Amino acid sequence: MFMRRVLVAITSVLGATFPCGGLQAVEYADAAATTVSLPRPYVGAANVYPHDLVMQWPAVANAKSYSIHLGTDPDDLFLLSTAATLRLEVNRELAWGKCYYWRVDARTTRPTTIRGPLWRFTIAPPPPDDPDLLAWYAFDEAAGTVSVDLSGNRVSAVLEQMIWETTGAPGLEGGSVRSDGSGNVHFGITRPTPPLRQATLTGWFRIGRQEQWIPLWYLARGTDSYVSLVPQPANDGGLVIEVKGAGQSQPIRAQARDPLPVDHWTHLAVTMDAMGEQITVYEDGAAVLTARGLTGLTTVLETADFVSMGDSFTLYDRLRFSVDEVRFYARILDAEEIARTMRGHPDSPYEPNPPHRAQLHTSVPAVLRWKATDAALTYNVYAGTDINNLDLVAWDLTKPEYPLQQKPADGQTLCWQVEAVVDGGFVRGPLWQFSVTGLSLADVIKGAKPWWADYGKYYHQVAPDLSLTDMDGGGHRVRDYRGRHLLLAVWAPWCPTCREELVTLARLRDDMSEEDMILLAVTDESNRSTLPAFLAEHPEINFPVCITRLSAVPPFNSVTHVPSIFYVAPDGTMKLATVGA
Repeated sequence: MFMRRVLVAITSVLGATFPCGGLQAVEYADAAATTVSLPRPYVGAANVYPHDLVMQWPAVANAKSYSIHLGTDPDDLFLLSTAATLRLEVNRELAWGKCYYWRVDARTTRPTTIRGPLWRFTIAPPPPDDPDLLAWYAFDEAAGTVSVDLSGNRVSAVLEQMIWETTGAPGLEGGSVRSDGSGNVHFGITRPTPPLRQATLTGWFRIGRQEQWIPLWYLARGTDSYVSLVPQPANDGGLVIEVKGAGQSQPIRAQARDPLPVDHWTHLAVTMDAMGEQITVYEDGAAVLTARGLTGLTTVLETADFVSMGDSFTLYDRLRFSVDEVRFYARILDAEEIARTMRGHPDSPYEPNPPHRAQLHTSVPAVLRWKATDAALTYNVYAGTDINNLDLVAWDLTKPEYPLQQKPADGQTLCWQVEAVVDGGFVRGPLWQFSVTGLSLADVIKGAKPWWADYGKYYHQVAPDLSLTDMDGGGHRVRDYRGRHLLLAVWAPWCPTCREELVTLARLRDDMSEEDMILLAVTDESNRSTLPAFLAEHPEINFPVCITRLSAVPPFNSVTHVPSIFYVAPDGTMKLATVGA
């Protein structure tokens, strides 16, 4: 996000940390297509089940036998077995969540030994202790035509003409799958007892521009009873929920107001309540549509036995889309649970500090901190400057923190990852990183993101001497803050990105004193009625939230996008003005 990059530029010399966003750097191999050659597990495969594991490898000319070596340390593999064929059924129990390396050496008739290449795969994390989680697909396998069900129910998702991608949704480690308009994904549902009356389907999706009415997904049994979520064709509005119960001649439809972003990862969650005849759609954690009076929903949930993504009922038309981290629950998730599904495994460490892609000044001590669920017993920490070769630097930690013994030098980037030790195995968190700088504030701003065009007339001008009033009745005048850094963040409670930015600004406030920087959030007076509830839900907001009529106050009367941010330097001039994502 532009806003985050600007904040990094402003705060780098003041000892604060701030996330800049961006995709995870993930290394895979052999991940370009659904039709692949050996070995199996595929090179770089993830979420491999530890039970009934079968290894296969390509033949070597004149080989009479093979020796298979395996281990978690690539430099210290042990002899697992020998074989005369190109296949081995692994009888050893492998650890949940661990990365394994393996190699096959061939003994030829000459006789010589031909050393094979080093391959790797990762065992799936232990299934979450959640009986309502009926299916979960991370799409990290890197190749093949199925994605493993991580819920423990072992109902694999089938991929038809899908393309494997080496990156996925932002903030998540691993890959995803993509359809260029010819593929789809479908999986069966293990119907619970008693019959399903509530359900939630969540996932990360990226929709391509398209001109036809094609569901992003539908939950169905045949074509007479279904729930579908449809991204509208260009310029036709927001997402559409369509419900058709058995015996109904026409489906019931409800539509969200705003279109879904094109070619942009969005987290979607749909809660379905047959008892209340209601469906709610969430985009990036915010409710955007609630449809009521859905009389056919009961029969749909009671009879549905599969979910299909990117497909239409005609079998000819398919959607251009990407998908990552899909889950299906036999209950309604609340807003907090939905937010948790956006961050990976339920037991995965999250909320790193320093935040992902933060920038630390050389004068700030580096202490790695994170959050995890109660399932974590201890933690192991991996770190290093080479993203593909992290070292185990700490293990059996009982607290979610680790002071670095040696901080990276100026200009270096440290990559780190936390592994939660849980009952039954290991759950690795996302790959995080932060950089270290010794630059002055002037140096950083000089190389910062260019100004947003709408704010060009304020470029390096003295900031307007505006006066603002906060929610508590306090007054704030720009002129009174001369000599200090001033940050003005324009936002709206209905904007998911804005809410995320305010929470991140609160962390920034924790790291800095008001003597260094003044933080003010500014929103339009039309949002006044919703602010008390928002602030009650977010007690961590620790800086003033001001209300004004934006259209009447410069520079805010130029704002066409939220969030927008204005930075006023200690000399009273505006040094940066830009917008969020």
